[in-house]
Amino acid sequence: MKRCYAWLCDFFVGGRVVVADQQRAMWLKLWKNNAPSKILIFAWRVLINKIVTRDALSRRGVLRNDADRRCVLCSSEDETIKHIFLDCRVAKKIWQQVCLWLDVPIVEGEDIQAHFMAFGKLIKGKKQKRVKHLIWMAVIWNIWLTRNKVIFKEEAATIPVMISGIKDCAWAWFKARQGRTCWVGWSDWYNCPMGCLLSL
Repeated sequence: MKRCYAWLCDFFVGGRVVVADQQRAMWLKLWKNNAPSKILIFAWRVLINKIVTRDALSRRGVLRNDADRRCVLCSSEDETIKHIFLDCRVAKKIWQQVCLWLDVPIVEGEDIQAHFMAFGKLIKGKKQKRVKHLIWMAVIWNIWLTRNKVIFKEEAATIPVMISGIKDCAWAWFKARQGRTCWVGWSDWYNCPMGCLLSL
C-alpha cells in the first residue's frame, strides 16, 4: 500500500504529472501534522483537487444551470477549489484575519499547493513541524463547513463566526495532540497563537 501511494504521489496530482521531490516534501508536511485523520484526508483531497465543488458537479453534468456553478459565499465566480479557498472575497478576508491574528504577513500562493507550502514557512523550527499547517487546515475546513451550511441549511456566512470556528478548531486539535502536558489555555491561544506554537 505504501509503495502504491508513493507512486501515486510521484505521478498523479490534480490530473497532471508533477516533480516527485517537491510533491513528496509537500505530502510529508501534510501527513506529519497533528490534525485529526478526517481533516488530514480532507486537506489531501483539497491539495489534489478532488473535492466536489460546484464547478466539478457542473462538469459531471449534475448541475446544469450556469448560475448553480457560482460560489455560494460571494456569488461572483464559479466555485473551484482555488476560488473557494483562496480567491473568493470571503476567503481573502478570512486569510487576512487569520494572518492578523497570527501577526504574520498575508500569505500568497499561485495555487492551493503553493499556498499550503508558503503558510508552513511562517512557523520556523523543527519542533513545530507537527503543527505548522494546523491553522491552515482549520481555515480550509471551516470555509468548507460554512459553504455546506449555506447550501444545505441556508445559513448566512459571517466572517466573525468563521474566525471563531477556526480558532476553536485549531486550539482543540493543538490541545488534543499535546495531551495532559499541554499548558496552553484557550485565552493563551486566542491572544497569542504564534507564541503557543513556538513554545513547543
